[in-house]
Amino acid sequence: MDISATNVQSILIRHSVPLDRWGKGATKPFELLMRELEDGEAVLIETYGGKLYRLIGVVRVRVECKRGKLLRYLVEVEQRFANGSVRQRGIPHVAGKILFTESPEAAALRELKEEIGLVEAEVIRLRNFQTDEKSMSFPGLHTLYVNYEFLCSVPADFYQPEGYSSVSNGTETTFRWAEEKDEHEPSDP
Repeated sequence: MDISATNVQSILIRHSVPLDRWGKGATKPFELLMRELEDGEAVLIETYGGKLYRLIGVVRVRVECKRGKLLRYLVEVEQRFANGSVRQRGIPHVAGKILFTESPEAAALRELKEEIGLVEAEVIRLRNFQTDEKSMSFPGLHTLYVNYEFLCSVPADFYQPEGYSSVSNGTETTFRWAEEKDEHEPSDP
């Protein structure tokens, strides 16, 4: 498929995707879809039935840290976009797109490094599954997600009470620790 901006735009218009709604509020502009396509993070596919999909692979890594009897895990709390808008998230993992040139495990390790600065880590694959959803980022464009979930336990010295933040493509992503009691620990009398 020709991924020139002109060709992609004509495909989107042919499928009645409302491009005039993109780039407003917490939605992303057309240029970011083009970057995804050019960087190998996404592809557009047209089914035999004539439906258009954005296909992406996604890693979701639950990051846990045991401190005493408490098990803490990272939650992506928000994204702040370059245009000043904020998207509240509440997602209990570090997530990102898989490049078509990398394995899910390599993508999980890359995301941990980019999002929270975790350089050395071990990830355990828990499961993989597919979902078909309307895109919050690109209204009117259905997205087929191929998801890979992982677990990463980090040492106590990695814990920062204030959490972590990173900036990519003008978007700042913030992570905070949440707590849950470790169900494997005996209760205090």
